[in-house]
Amino acid sequence: DVTFVAQWVEKEDFSTGYWVLVTDASELNNDDYVVIAAADYDVAMKSYESGNNCKQVEVTKANNLLTWNENVGVFQLDKSDENYTFQDVNTEQYLYAAGGTSSNYLRAADEIPTDENAKKYTWTISIADNKATIKAQIEDNGENKARNTIMYNANEGINGQLFSCYASSQKDIALYKYVTELPTPTPDYTRIVTAGNFGTICIPYGSSNYTGAEF
Repeated sequence: DVTFVAQWVEKEDFSTGYWVLVTDASELNNDDYVVIAAADYDVAMKSYESGNNCKQVEVTKANNLLTWNENVGVFQLDKSDENYTFQDVNTEQYLYAAGGTSSNYLRAADEIPTDENAKKYTWTISIADNKATIKAQIEDNGENKARNTIMYNANEGINGQLFSCYASSQKDIALYKYVTELPTPTPDYTRIVTAGNFGTICIPYGSSNYTGAEF
């Protein structure tokens, strides 16, 4: 059994840091702040308000960074082994897959239940090709597939342009993590030497090549 303890969500000024794309699940730690966004659309998930899903908000994304605004939902991770809960910083509610095997629902509640329904609040996270799979621990029921994976519904209309839990057939999502400083990139030097000891030095992370330099 996995046990999560309710925690106090510390308020942060998220306008002063950076929201960096998470490229591997190993980058995620307990108490991290994350944003759930559509992988291939410039939208992110808002805090749960009401109904059976979470609305979208437009954002700017570039160079693996997301520009945060006050309408974007921020969630604090509580990690236990390889399982997570998502607690909304603004409402202090927990995301859960509310539809089981029958409905595409994503809601939030004040507390995590202590019975078998806790599975709906407990998520695994895997990341491949910069796309995140966030899946609640709900199992299929015969031919009824579990609606347990957070995805983005890009369809226009009353049942679209929102985030909810599905079995499949919707759009991929991505996770962005809050950091106060950007990581220092690792230099990648390339040296190509030609006859006569002349060649090209490629300066790391720059666009200029200097030719004809003697080594």
